[in-house]
Amino acid sequence: MMDTPRSERGTNECGIEHSVVAGLPSARNLNVELDDAFLDASM
Repeated sequence: MMDTPRSERGTNECGIEHSVVAGLPSARNLNVELDDAFLDASM
């Protein structure tokens, strides 16, 4: 069995801690037509 590579916390050994990015979903990416069709079918 292979072990998982480990690095010391907070040392940025591989450069992955330097460029962390997060975001929120955009409302323009929602499929409104699909939502409306679901509401029509449930009435």
